[in-house]
Amino acid sequence: GPVGRAWAAADDKVVFVENPHSRVVVDPNREHGEDPEPRLRECFARIKKMRGGDSSVSLAGVDQVRPITFSGEDVLLEPEGADGWTRLAAALKASAAQGPLVYEAAVARVMSLVQAAHPAGPLTVIGFHDTNEWKMRSDGALVVDRPEKERMPPFCNFGNQGDFSGNAAEGKTLLMPGAAMRTVARAWAEAFGVAEDQDFMQPKDFAHMEPVSFNRPYPGGHEVRYWAPKLETLIPEKRTAVFQVEFARSFLLGPAAAGALREPGAGWPAEDEAHTASIASKLTSA
Repeated sequence: GPVGRAWAAADDKVVFVENPHSRVVVDPNREHGEDPEPRLRECFARIKKMRGGDSSVSLAGVDQVRPITFSGEDVLLEPEGADGWTRLAAALKASAAQGPLVYEAAVARVMSLVQAAHPAGPLTVIGFHDTNEWKMRSDGALVVDRPEKERMPPFCNFGNQGDFSGNAAEGKTLLMPGAAMRTVARAWAEAFGVAEDQDFMQPKDFAHMEPVSFNRPYPGGHEVRYWAPKLETLIPEKRTAVFQVEFARSFLLGPAAAGALREPGAGWPAEDEAHTASIASKLTSA
């Protein structure tokens, strides 16, 4: 939130649409329908299997409503009986209508206005995300390592639905060409003074071993997958670029706030406004 707002304030070519709503209601970056109940039932069923020791189970495809944190703490409890499910589904639908669905409508409206103002483009659409490099310990400290294949690069993950160099991957449609994705990543890395010696065409074994990663652990979610083909039909000559970025959260927060999150507690550190302004300035220059 703060970085996106600061970037838009610093660069008049940037429009930032913020989703401030919890993914416990619905996650706009997951494909979702009008009725949350069927997939949420499946999500609870998989959680039971995970907690029973089945390590082969994941929540991929069923966590549009996320009933647990990424550390496995309960946020929603599974209802007991049909009446409980009816009331939960109704509450989720009402909450979504007042929150995430309003955000989605705002995105569509902004896209329409920007496209009308610049019908020939160019237009870049970025799914702007960040995530913690660690999971939470029971006392609130974010210190538990993710499995190695899920660990974040220390700077940023760029997702274009490609392979680990940004080129086409079997069975997937690229959001934007690999060469263009690498050009964007190089420009951002140079603006932030990282990855000077990284060879994007020779990725290391795991994403966390280098400042920049492509499509790992995140290849790009529902929002960018939805907008990429849509914009191709609206703006001629492929004058669009669509991709997702996932920053390491500690990089965006700054050392003081990131350090505070590694201590026990239930609060959230105050924003480092100078650090936020510096991030926004570098994004503008990139």
